[in-house]
Amino acid sequence: MACHFFQKRVGIVFALSAIASLGTMIVVFFLFSTIADAQTKSNDPFALTLIQSARSITTAPYQDTVFGIGFKNTSGIAWKKTDAEMLTLRSSAKKESYFHDATWKSRNVVMDLPRDARAGELVYFWFTLEAPKEEGSYIEELSLYRGNQKISETVTRIPITVKKQDIEQAEQSVAPSSMGAAAVAGSSDSSRAIAAPALSPAQPFVPPPTPSSMSGTYAALKLIVSAPSITVKQAERITFGIGFKNTGTAAWKRSDILPITLRSSAKKESYFYDSSWKAQNIVMDAPSDAQAGELVYFWFTLFAPVYPGAYEENLFLTRNGEKIAGSDVRIPITVMPRSSTVLTGLSGQSGQDAGAAIIETDSPVSSSSAPDTSLNSFSPTPTLSQDPRPGILDERTEQEPLIRVGLYSTKDPVRITANKDYEVRDSDGALLTVERAGIVSTIIFDWILKAYTLTTPTVSLGTIKYLRFGPVQSDTAALAQTSDSPGRDIIFEIPSYTNHPSWSSALNDNTFRSLLEVRYAPQTNRLWVVNELKLENYLKGIGETSNSSPYEYQKALLTAARTYAKYHIDRSTKHAADGFTVSPTEADQVYRGYGVEKRLPNVARAVDETRGVIVTYGGQLAITPYFSQSDGRTRSWEDVWGGSPKPWLVGKDDPLGQADCSTVEKKRLCGHYVGMSARGAIGMAIDNKSFEEILKYYYTGIELKRIY
Repeated sequence: MACHFFQKRVGIVFALSAIASLGTMIVVFFLFSTIADAQTKSNDPFALTLIQSARSITTAPYQDTVFGIGFKNTSGIAWKKTDAEMLTLRSSAKKESYFHDATWKSRNVVMDLPRDARAGELVYFWFTLEAPKEEGSYIEELSLYRGNQKISETVTRIPITVKKQDIEQAEQSVAPSSMGAAAVAGSSDSSRAIAAPALSPAQPFVPPPTPSSMSGTYAALKLIVSAPSITVKQAERITFGIGFKNTGTAAWKRSDILPITLRSSAKKESYFYDSSWKAQNIVMDAPSDAQAGELVYFWFTLFAPVYPGAYEENLFLTRNGEKIAGSDVRIPITVMPRSSTVLTGLSGQSGQDAGAAIIETDSPVSSSSAPDTSLNSFSPTPTLSQDPRPGILDERTEQEPLIRVGLYSTKDPVRITANKDYEVRDSDGALLTVERAGIVSTIIFDWILKAYTLTTPTVSLGTIKYLRFGPVQSDTAALAQTSDSPGRDIIFEIPSYTNHPSWSSALNDNTFRSLLEVRYAPQTNRLWVVNELKLENYLKGIGETSNSSPYEYQKALLTAARTYAKYHIDRSTKHAADGFTVSPTEADQVYRGYGVEKRLPNVARAVDETRGVIVTYGGQLAITPYFSQSDGRTRSWEDVWGGSPKPWLVGKDDPLGQADCSTVEKKRLCGHYVGMSARGAIGMAIDNKSFEEILKYYYTGIELKRIY
């Protein structure tokens, strides 16, 4: 079930504001002996309630409050959403909970297990409680169930006071206490009490006092890790989290001259050092302050080495270079070859003994930047079995593909609207809302919780799933299958995005066809706005030429651009860590969206007339670099970028493409000189050469094929 929460009234308090930092969530854990006892039982899956977002709630009648409970899988087996007897969170109410909300699965069943969880992992259940009309003191009792069997160790009793109040009071009522402790579920199976006197919250577990200096003692306890072990591929980045409890008497403060730091046991450089670390063996400083008894989450990136094998990363907290007692963390890590499809253990290999594998790199050829030199090793040069055939070969065997453009990354709120009714779904496909044309949706990303909040005039909700904005009653599959799908003519606008062309501050290219996505990329720690659309519509939004340039040149340019884009769609590696296919800049191809399509109708017509046509060599898609202008001659692939020759990319005389400027200006304007020269191609078009002739001059021995 998607983790989303609906808030329906003006006086609603959206509780994510009350838990803006995981480090401030109030926590109490059972003693480890209790956990050990639970793990030794042989019954069906066991769990323990370890954390909840507040010890009690004070709310107003009909008001919604988002609440979270973290359950640890102590069963020794994995929990799966596909299990025949799925884990569910339920109220003890026999028919209907007083705090039942429309987002619940039923009137007394809150939700299903939100995700799979391995043994030892912690799973957060986030849900909405809607207060009843009557004021008073209540207790909502919730438990995990497997099928119809209650898991007794998960009983969670939430004291709730319902009374009329203003918004400020409501916000304060769910704020964490200064003690940093949360009510821990009891083991009672008694029925839920209605309108009972409010219970006193459980007292936090505080270690026995120890002798200390005036500044207090420093001690820590590792309570939570995001995974008990990690399996990654070579040179892959992965985000990892550790929750430490401050069990000393001294507060941890970020402003201290000697802050708390998380570091590796490596003397010089960790095998898993990432450029985001503070140093080669120092991961990061404490991300937030922590009073005695409070929990702090350290989220960071691990970058796997190039050698496959079994590793172990050992981390601990330090202050002034001295280890803080109790903070040791051992992370078993298996590094797999990139070619692996089955994740199996390599415990018999050490990182040093395992053979090194070649790592595929990013950046292929672009109009203004260096090519993907990994082609020299990974893409064997096709060979011609016969002379290239003239004309455009009709070999339509494919569907028009989708392409994903990473429009921009941001830390600011994103505002989206459309010219038609549109829907918002999460990454699991769950429908969150349908909004009318012109209605603005606002998306805010919480960088601590890694959660999205979506607000419109009719709905306010939160989710840990990324958001997709598309036409009503359509999805990506539909858009991929038919050219007359509803997404073809819906135009989204991003009012929060400023994208003026360099030649006009009066224009703002912030409108885009088909689908928008707001998506956090954990590997790069960036929030992206992505435009997903069909390839031909993408080409109509490319701003690589003017509307008045020669028409045959436009068709040649767009065919080369289509080939470049198709290469990246097929390969899907250059921007894989960020979740899209190409960037909208010169690093790939300049894309400005629907504004260009409106301003350049001739370019749009050229796209339609060359629909599905790509450049091939020896039956395979060919790389088609292009650049602005030359010094009178183009260059071969190997002359500029080395590696194996590309027979279609050889040096050619280019008198029409020669820059009419100084040597210094030539170096600045001309680019890499490989492939098609725009200036030369324009000259050929003016001389009445067709787009086919232009392409076959600059790309030797090629064939043009219409593949869809």
